[in-house]
Amino acid sequence: MHNLVDQRRQFLGSLVSYHKQRNLKVPPEILNGERDGAIKMGDTWVEVVELFMAVLRVGGLEKVCHPSHILCQIADI
Repeated sequence: MHNLVDQRRQFLGSLVSYHKQRNLKVPPEILNGERDGAIKMGDTWVEVVELFMAVLRVGGLEKVCHPSHILCQIADI
């Protein structure tokens, strides 16, 4: 079984491969050189894999982006 560091590294590698296969540029926020695999939200670093897993735990992007969801209210989506 892989440890969390290996799992995060594999996830990031898959994300990069996905973008390359589709001739898309990997968002610079994710490969930022300071903390690759994390995005800065205010003063806090958020691991992309943790964000992805949180979205899955609540039932997917459709539920997160529902107008009644707190994240959409904050983002005014």
